[in-house]
Amino acid sequence: MSTKSMKVLVLANEKGGVGKSMFVSQYAYYCAEKLGLKTLVIDLDHQANSSKALVSSERCHVANVLASQVLADAKTLDMHEPFVLIKADDGLTRLEKNGDKHGFYAGNLAKVLESASVYYDICIIDTNPNPDIRQITAIVVASHVLSPIQLNQEAIDGIGRLFENIKKLKQINKKMVFLGLMPNL
Repeated sequence: MSTKSMKVLVLANEKGGVGKSMFVSQYAYYCAEKLGLKTLVIDLDHQANSSKALVSSERCHVANVLASQVLADAKTLDMHEPFVLIKADDGLTRLEKNGDKHGFYAGNLAKVLESASVYYDICIIDTNPNPDIRQITAIVVASHVLSPIQLNQEAIDGIGRLFENIKKLKQINKKMVFLGLMPNL
């Protein structure tokens, strides 16, 4: 990374419907509007819930690149507004089939984040509810990971696999800090 230290917060959980996208949207607003941080959001979830919420609010600028292009092509931003969204797109689902390209996609995402770190204070990444290439790639480049969780038995039972994946990925990304579970809903 550059001399400026951009925080990269990844929201991850292997269960859907736990509030990842809601938290991403609300926290992005808070960072940009209340804290005055230059905020970049990357929506890696093909359901695009963060993208929908942020676009409909008309408070952020939509980037000139899509999330799948960031991973597959290392396409970087050529805009530097204080609050920017890299939208989810249908191309994200095609990336799942390329499990052998974890390193390639992580390298591309790291390049994009490196170039963005010159301008942005924080990047918040929404992930899909599967431990696939998109979620793993995001965790590999994260400075921080937070996992929203519902307080029900199914969600609690399913969190073990996420902990195992984070433990393994911590071997690759030694600087990543797992912030823990955030009870939600």
